[in-house]
Amino acid sequence: MVTADMVCRLGLATTASSARLYMAQAGEGMECSSQASFHMRARTADGRPEPQILLEALVSQDLTDEVLVSWHDLIRLGVLPTKFPTVNQAHVRKVEPADGLQEELLGNFPDVPTDFLSKDIRVKGEPMCICFKEGVSFLPFRVTRCRQGPLHMKDEADTLLADLGQKGVIGRLECDETTYNLFQGHFIPKPGGKGVRLVTDYTPNNPFIESLVHPFPLPDIVFQSVGKDSKLFAKLDALHCYYQIPLAPEPEVDVVSPASGPFQLPGGSDGPQPQR
Repeated sequence: MVTADMVCRLGLATTASSARLYMAQAGEGMECSSQASFHMRARTADGRPEPQILLEALVSQDLTDEVLVSWHDLIRLGVLPTKFPTVNQAHVRKVEPADGLQEELLGNFPDVPTDFLSKDIRVKGEPMCICFKEGVSFLPFRVTRCRQGPLHMKDEADTLLADLGQKGVIGRLECDETTYNLFQGHFIPKPGGKGVRLVTDYTPNNPFIESLVHPFPLPDIVFQSVGKDSKLFAKLDALHCYYQIPLAPEPEVDVVSPASGPFQLPGGSDGPQPQR
């Protein structure tokens, strides 16, 4: 793909095209008004030219870079190995555990690692904010009945609710308490038969909430952030990570109603999309 400005600057001949591409990161469309053909060659690390090849490219005014070359053409240009994207195992360095690193981390940060979430253990930072779209009137949603789960899950479901209540993840709504919203919650089995999971249906809120298109960095951005001289890597997993993030008191969207009654979630959950 090339920019329309580059095509005009080089005087390339074009033919009409009605193609439309979509960017994976933002989900936005890129209009392609025409297509062009031209020759291109790459150079080796020591400056020697590679054989030139004929490329056919779409022309778009929405492209920010001058040229966007596919990995198939990069193989033809000699920039990428012929077996890409297959990993050459001969060049993969073996990863070995760093002796004593885990013990050192646990010793230096004794207040961070834990296998149990209590009410006083939460992530430090600003509360999670669920933002509504501007100019859209929010309609409160309340379910009038609970989803009855399978009878064989009842004991595990009751145990889970008691555990989440002890950890401060959920709190039961009393008879004299009211709420703007009430969503349906139910239990599903965890993989491998290891208990049950409480899930909530927030889909009635989707038309009103501003959603992040891509809240996580792309894999290539993560790889580029790793220094060339890095030798030690660690994988850390936050315990009940969503539940550790406090939820801003307004708007009230996290009230769920499993079969055993209504509960309020003072922390985040994996349903609504946070804006910050």
